[in-house]
Amino acid sequence: MKLFCLALGFFFGLAFSVSAQDAPLDPTLQSAFPGVADVIPRGAQLAEDAVKAESLLAPLNELGPLKTEISAASNRQTELVQRISDLGAPADWSFDRLLEIRSNLTGQMAGLKKILDTLSLKLTEADQIRQRWNDREVFWKTWQEHLKNSQVEIPIGAFPESYATSQSVIARATEIAAPLIALQKDVTGLQTVLLEVQNQIDIALSSLRKQTFTKTTRSFVNRDFYLQFNTDLWTSVKAGIDEVQKVKWEFLTERAWLPALQVILAIALALFIRRHRRGSQITEEWHFIAIHPWATGIFVAIISLSALYANAPSLWKLGISVLAALTAAILVSGLLTNPRKKFMVYLLAALFIITQILQLIAFPSPLYRLYLTALCLLGIPVLLVMAKRNIKSQDGRMDGFTLALRVGAGVLLVALLAQISGYSNLSSRLIVSSVSTVFLSLFMAMTIRLGHGGIRFLLTHPMVVRHPFFYRYGDELTIRLSNLLQIFILSYSLLYLLVVWGIYNSAGQAWTALMDKSMIFGETEISLYMVMLVLLVLYLAISFSWFLRAILEAQVFPHRDFDRGVRDAIKKLLHYSIVFIGFLFAMSMAGFELKNFA
Repeated sequence: MKLFCLALGFFFGLAFSVSAQDAPLDPTLQSAFPGVADVIPRGAQLAEDAVKAESLLAPLNELGPLKTEISAASNRQTELVQRISDLGAPADWSFDRLLEIRSNLTGQMAGLKKILDTLSLKLTEADQIRQRWNDREVFWKTWQEHLKNSQVEIPIGAFPESYATSQSVIARATEIAAPLIALQKDVTGLQTVLLEVQNQIDIALSSLRKQTFTKTTRSFVNRDFYLQFNTDLWTSVKAGIDEVQKVKWEFLTERAWLPALQVILAIALALFIRRHRRGSQITEEWHFIAIHPWATGIFVAIISLSALYANAPSLWKLGISVLAALTAAILVSGLLTNPRKKFMVYLLAALFIITQILQLIAFPSPLYRLYLTALCLLGIPVLLVMAKRNIKSQDGRMDGFTLALRVGAGVLLVALLAQISGYSNLSSRLIVSSVSTVFLSLFMAMTIRLGHGGIRFLLTHPMVVRHPFFYRYGDELTIRLSNLLQIFILSYSLLYLLVVWGIYNSAGQAWTALMDKSMIFGETEISLYMVMLVLLVLYLAISFSWFLRAILEAQVFPHRDFDRGVRDAIKKLLHYSIVFIGFLFAMSMAGFELKNFA
């Protein structure tokens, strides 16, 4: 009974304290001011706080690095805009050239936004300091009036000095804010120019997407098509090569740490594989890694870190793509025993690299059409012959590789007919997107396989297995981490696949567009983002519950004399509690009010 009374008293005390906090303060308490004895000590404290405020304002006035960064961004933007101007109207560009330029614009915009965020943070800090000292000045003025009305003797000069101190800090904060605002205007001006150019490119991209199934150029039976082949074409080829965005020394010096990190990672991983490739942990499944340690190191370094390059020159991007394609082809061929499959991997790698180069130099449309036509004319019989030989080697049985070869021949046939008929956009998108899709699939498969191998290698290492938790639950943890990695890679690959097929301009845009998809049930709108968020929180809650229960079983229970039934009861109660809390948290993050579940 006493315990109940204490609990009841605590509850009412807590309710009273909360209500007291929510209630407005008494006006007489709000108007209370210190006495005259506190004027001098508070004046001294005010002067000390002014010195601290100055120390806070001083870093905000260090604009040298920001000005250098803005100047570099402005120079990059000038070069980019000049290059766009030299290329002519965006409506005349190829689809891939539009995507390349838009990617450069997106990188430039991200850099400007980063600068703008830094300026906004500095301005916010300066404004907060100015506002606090405005409030202090008002306090001292009101305090002086209060003391005058109280008819007490006020120390001479104390209040004027406090006003001067406050106004000095306010003036300093205002002075610092002025150049920050000016820099903000400069950056927003650069952003405005970028948005105008980006809008033109988006319009051109949208127009090209609408023209995918439209006849956009002369057919091969049209006499005017052959009149295009003159000396001007070779001039255009030379101009396209000259217009390629070269790798400048400034780019390397600004991001010197990133290529250096990639080189170090590639070398370290290759040497690590060479050292352990004869160990028992390298199974037959990972034999291809042991055979090609350098290709593995380069592939992992490129895949893991290349996304960090912002606004990289097109020639640098081409080099990364070529290295990724070659190393992926080497690694995939190490997995294969069928010589026809190996030949196809290297053939696709070569076609991918050649197509990337032709797109980079903006190969003139008539010549590019001839290249695609020749590719179709040569590729169709090659694929059909390989399919026939593969069926023969399989004793007449149809397998997935044979089906893929025939599908590829069908795609090339459709692309050939479209090219001959003048549906150039459709033909180009079919061929380029198909080759890119195959290579994206190879990258995805290799990344998943390497990720699984890395996780298994780490969790089965003798030093790790010594721990009781990893000894008992290492296999299950490997499966969970591998599944999580696979979901992440598949999701990103899906986003990039939408870019490859020209549905969206970037993976970020694809993610935003997909997450905004929603359905309305009654008065509730449920978006895909909301569903993904709920599923993620629930998955994390279930995984966390498993982790805690595994820790209890491996680390805690063996040292406690608990009955088996008690152990199971503790683990079930812990599991239900964590999942329930995770469910409520997920619902609240999704926008559902918890009172609706009461």
